[in-house]
Amino acid sequence: MDLVEAYKVAAARTGELIAATGPAQLDAPTPCSSWNTRALINHIVGGQYMFADAAAGKPLGDMSGGVPDFAAGDAAAAQRDASQAAAAVFADPGIGERMAELPFGTLPAGMVPGLACYEQVTHGWDLARATGQDLAMPGDVVDVLFPFAEQLLANVPRDGVAFADVVSVAAAAPTIDRLVALSGRRP
Repeated sequence: MDLVEAYKVAAARTGELIAATGPAQLDAPTPCSSWNTRALINHIVGGQYMFADAAAGKPLGDMSGGVPDFAAGDAAAAQRDASQAAAAVFADPGIGERMAELPFGTLPAGMVPGLACYEQVTHGWDLARATGQDLAMPGDVVDVLFPFAEQLLANVPRDGVAFADVVSVAAAAPTIDRLVALSGRRP
């Protein structure tokens, strides 16, 4: 399994979590302290469109406006549409020849599927925690993603907003616990 395939599986599982999130849970707090469940779902879905555009080599759009409220309608369908759009771009053999413009900088577009997979797994974990669901992210997805995430997060600023300090977990802890601990989440 590569990161593109891992992304597809992670996005499908996160879609199941979104589908199982009830309207009464949309105002629930999440492990992301500045977001409730509605904002988290909107970030999950909207982020995939941003990653798809970035991987396609499109310039970064105006980020000053609000994110569409995907949670107000059929959020599970919005997740499927967004993940299919991203997966199609990620499967393009020319992805490695482009650069991707993202809010935090420009990087090789070939890195975007890993970033998108990381977002799906980590924010899927957040959503599962916020709504009392079992994450049940397939282990092979997490195993493929972990080395990428470990390298990616090695030198990110730890501002307590996007990323808190790494949480110490046992080396023998499940890979998902070690993965979320990299971003400062407590498993």
